[in-house]
Amino acid sequence: MPKYQKISKLLRDKIIVGYYPPESCLPGCRELADEYGVSYVTATNAIKHLAAEGLVEPIRGRGVFVRTPSPTNKNTTKSSAQVGVLLPTGGDLFHNFFSAFLETLELLPRFKAFALSNKVPTDDWTNLERREQISRHLGAGYKALIIDGTRHFDFKTLHEFSDSMPALTFVMHFESELDFPNANVIIPDYERAGYLAAEYLLERGVEQLIVLSFEELDEMKRRSNGSRLDCYDYRILDGIENKLTANGLNIAEKCLILRSPADSTAIDESVINLMRKKRCGFIAVGDQRAVQLYQIPTAPALLPGRDFYAVGLYNTSWADKLQPGLTSISIDEEKIGQLAAKSAIEDWHGRKITIEPQIILRSS
Repeated sequence: MPKYQKISKLLRDKIIVGYYPPESCLPGCRELADEYGVSYVTATNAIKHLAAEGLVEPIRGRGVFVRTPSPTNKNTTKSSAQVGVLLPTGGDLFHNFFSAFLETLELLPRFKAFALSNKVPTDDWTNLERREQISRHLGAGYKALIIDGTRHFDFKTLHEFSDSMPALTFVMHFESELDFPNANVIIPDYERAGYLAAEYLLERGVEQLIVLSFEELDEMKRRSNGSRLDCYDYRILDGIENKLTANGLNIAEKCLILRSPADSTAIDESVINLMRKKRCGFIAVGDQRAVQLYQIPTAPALLPGRDFYAVGLYNTSWADKLQPGLTSISIDEEKIGQLAAKSAIEDWHGRKITIEPQIILRSS
């Protein structure tokens, strides 16, 4: 696919999910070129492609604006089989999934997808607010719901509505212990992802593994006490532990977990000191967390691929933007999107599918 079509596709998905709502102005072509790492001409062609489809309207001297859907399109939507998608709508992970999801649904024009943004955490909501949200989704007439099982979704309340649920498919990050026997589950093998990341780093002779996670937890103490939580980042640690054990190594001695928010640019000074003493290998749970490794303020600089190694998870656009390129584990969100669409089209019930991750080798 030409680069301009790929960029127009990403922008189209953002328009469909409401990231760029009707009448809003898109970023300028130079800004888009910088964001996606393409030329100004490529960004311009992407906008022309969207304009030809009638999704945007360039207005000289003002910018490129998202067009309001026509009444005809709205009527078409009402007569179609509707599929709701509840995922966080920011970042490459969603857009890679949703693009593949839409492409598969487009094979049957009567199906229409609606991304129901799950950006707002529900942790502080009252029980009534949770019930109202889920009732609204279930009462909207969707033929199927596709849900990312993140911690921001209220599974317990959803479970109470099981008798009135449409076909249900969980994707990507399902981590609920509640039983949904008729639901489909399509998720990556996160344990295998952790194994592949640890294998890559150990093959390069690292002495210390450091996991950059968004969780604040004392996982080693949990494991030694025989207690644990069951969610995808812990399954990643299972894979790391399995590889270390296979190599005769102890995870408590060889692996350090560092809480690292995605929006942070700082690495703990103690970790920098450790990097000076040992050959470290980092596993970033989310490629964007690896950015912190490339910005360590030391003299002389500690360079990835020379002084330490790094592996990211999810293989997002960060992996190519960083120099040297970041080796990443792909969870194949495109395949998950295709299968999620098929689950709605073919009316699946109770299927459990695990997707094999792949390592994408770069220079880090």
